[in-house]
Amino acid sequence: MLDPPIADLTPLLLQKWSAKRSTEVSPYTLACDHLLIRRWMDSLVRNGFLPANPASGLDTRCPKPRPGVCLSHEQEAKLLASVTERIRLKLILALDTGARLGELHALRKNHFAAAENVLTIWSSKTRTLRHVPLTARARLACTQLAAGCAPDALLFTYGSRPVKKGSDFLKKLWPRVGFRFRFHDLRHTFATRLAAAWPNPFVVSALLGHASRAAMTVLHHVALSQTTTRYVHLQLDELRKAIAAMEVRQQTENTQAQSPQAQASERTTAHPGPENRPRKTGPGKEGRK
Repeated sequence: MLDPPIADLTPLLLQKWSAKRSTEVSPYTLACDHLLIRRWMDSLVRNGFLPANPASGLDTRCPKPRPGVCLSHEQEAKLLASVTERIRLKLILALDTGARLGELHALRKNHFAAAENVLTIWSSKTRTLRHVPLTARARLACTQLAAGCAPDALLFTYGSRPVKKGSDFLKKLWPRVGFRFRFHDLRHTFATRLAAAWPNPFVVSALLGHASRAAMTVLHHVALSQTTTRYVHLQLDELRKAIAAMEVRQQTENTQAQSPQAQASERTTAHPGPENRPRKTGPGKEGRK
């Protein structure tokens, strides 16, 4: 991480490293890095390897997380129409499974069980597995991505290599779609739609893959004890019903969003404006007397 030996580290060197690191990661990740380095240096000081902690000046305060944004169906349609086919499939999986970007990049063909219509997602953040039933379009996306791949092949690659940083394309999308968003906002969109269609906090938490139940308080404003959550075991059928309810609700809202536009088009056709009405012509010379 740092070129000079540990004994040669100074507060100035660490501040320079921190300034460079701030251009590569989020403020929250930077604060976590600062805290880890400070604790590591404290242990070196306690054990007599360093006379003082050069990282004591690093800021370890975690900034308040930015509130999540839920995309509307109009924004989703505009977004999916503005990207390449492979990125579109990635966005669909994020919208319909709530998977994080790193979780999508870790997906392999054998994680997709076509017979059960389930996608197994490994979370490197919580070190857990979760099984997410698929919507019709998410199943189609997995089928297209897995076609012709080896059983253990990654579904998303850059050339033939694993994708390491795959969110840079979002900044190029902002001018085209007309709004700014983070990739993580697609996960917020999934959670919001799921909670609206199936208001069971345990189901929402299970499908999002949260290690704790803290998200339930955010989504449903309820407080449940750790003992209560320990005794709740959800069956896959319950998760299937929740995803199916979300899919039906999403189709209904899409239809309602499109119907005003269709009705306006029908009104324009049935009652054309003055500029579109046929122009009346008088009788020709041969009809005049």
